[in-house]
Amino acid sequence: MILNDTHERRASDTGLWVPDKGNRMGTADARPRARECQRKLRVATRRVAEGHWTPLDPMKLTSNLDDVGLFGREATRRALVGAFEEIAPADYAGKRPPEKSYEVRGKGLELFAFSWQSSAFGRRMYLKFAIDRNEEVWLASIHTDRPPSKRGQP
Repeated sequence: MILNDTHERRASDTGLWVPDKGNRMGTADARPRARECQRKLRVATRRVAEGHWTPLDPMKLTSNLDDVGLFGREATRRALVGAFEEIAPADYAGKRPPEKSYEVRGKGLELFAFSWQSSAFGRRMYLKFAIDRNEEVWLASIHTDRPPSKRGQP
């Protein structure tokens, strides 16, 4: 068997191409891929711009927003839209596959986390969100980036 650059298998004796049953990264589940991240970012940008976002944990998010100097729903909405526009799929910093929310609100939704160098905030930032089937954006956190082992801590 020979693997080509797209990780497809070719039976050397027949020359036929057979798609690999795994994924291109060689693990059982390497989601999300760049296309999925791009789609989530596009939906989040549009829906937040329209005002369709909700804190996953209001107490935690309020603390995050205070820490980065965001006060009021409109200022936060504008900053979030700017953040989503800055983030690229390559900035994905979450688990593979995405972890699921354990919060009562949004329980079971997949969480997409990104870490990026923000020109709007003037520092490296971290943002985690989920999108439900109605395309409501559930914001889990936004804060100055921390080492991966400390991202879930205040």
